[in-house]
Amino acid sequence: MHGMRGPVAILTVTMLCLLVSGALAQTLWEKQPADPVLPVGPAGSWDEIMAVPNSVMFHESIYKMWYEGDDGFGYATSSDGLAWSKHASNPVLQPGPAGAWDEVDIDCATVVYAQGLYRMWYSGVDAANTNRIGHAFSDGGIAWTKHEANPVLDLGPPGSLDDHEVIHPCVIYEDGLYRMWYNGHDGTTQRILYAFSTDGVEWTRFTEHAMLEPGPPGSWDDAELGPMCILPGLNAYRMWYSGWNQDQEFRIGYAWSPDGLLWRKNPLHNPVVEPGAAGLWDDALVALPNVLLDGAEFRMWYGGGGPVYQTGHATSPDVTSVGNELDFDTGGQARCFVLHQNHPNPFNPRTLIRYDLWESAPVSLQVFDVAGRLVRRLLVGDTVGAGAHAVSWDGRDDAGRPATAGVYFYRLAVAGSVETGRMTLIK
Repeated sequence: MHGMRGPVAILTVTMLCLLVSGALAQTLWEKQPADPVLPVGPAGSWDEIMAVPNSVMFHESIYKMWYEGDDGFGYATSSDGLAWSKHASNPVLQPGPAGAWDEVDIDCATVVYAQGLYRMWYSGVDAANTNRIGHAFSDGGIAWTKHEANPVLDLGPPGSLDDHEVIHPCVIYEDGLYRMWYNGHDGTTQRILYAFSTDGVEWTRFTEHAMLEPGPPGSWDDAELGPMCILPGLNAYRMWYSGWNQDQEFRIGYAWSPDGLLWRKNPLHNPVVEPGAAGLWDDALVALPNVLLDGAEFRMWYGGGGPVYQTGHATSPDVTSVGNELDFDTGGQARCFVLHQNHPNPFNPRTLIRYDLWESAPVSLQVFDVAGRLVRRLLVGDTVGAGAHAVSWDGRDDAGRPATAGVYFYRLAVAGSVETGRMTLIK
């Protein structure tokens, strides 16, 4: 590494790498308690075989869970996230009538509270065994109304990455935009894809690339990627996702992204949650992660089991306060540049984007809107020398038009490695 020499510099970089590797690794998950926190129902009940988490939130001072049973979705509440009470009116949403797009089954719901309503997106299966994504809404999270436009995300066009199946939505509401990560299947491979919407009903697919692909042959997730959970944060978006290999062994992995569009699987350790030891309730598989940051720790509710499937709980220390000033390449080596927070932020109409290079390298700096659309090319492939640098953005796009107020991402690419920052343009 050029530009920093001597034992102090080496120690500083080493310590930063150790701290950030902890922030990215997310390996310290401890299952507790040992038994399921949401077990299946008694014999003859609608959830006697399955009671697995689909969506968990902390809202109105309690934990709320929408979970998947044998025939639809149930609702449960908890004061501590461990002792859950199933609602008396369960199931709260069931498959549609004969001939409907979701007549056979519904599964993998995601729920957000936005614009005064609980809003759900879920997978539905028709008589031809085709999976699509629908939408429902509710005042209280119990009585649901399916949207008349369902399914709201249909199969993609022929030849696309989701022309055979769209399934397993995960949605967040951020800066006036609904952002969905979902599984798409092209007849050969199931990946994680992305779409966005202003109303949660009409969705625009992001088609530039997949968010995550299955791993290489022989890896723990070399077959398919499944349901995921996205947790936005100050420094990064974090994803916990289901994956399985050619032997149908299901585990939970971890990935992170600076902007929700460019994702990297944890290069230091994956998977992060494994099935339990032989004889335990979750010894067959673990999947369906749902993660919240609760004070000083992460909490995960996950599905596991076989032959019945129930909900477990695990915790991990909060190690995200360090930030992500250093990243790792695919070999686990620290890269040697730093992208700083723009200043001022928020701004109108001009802001300064600063970055440091520890060695000369080709550099690209671009601005994207929150939907992932390219707004401005500030630097394109220029070779920049080592040292501190700054680039100004005047709040205009490549055509010279003023950009609208909102959240933008500035993406710095240096010799194949990428870092992204977040900024807000106000008017």
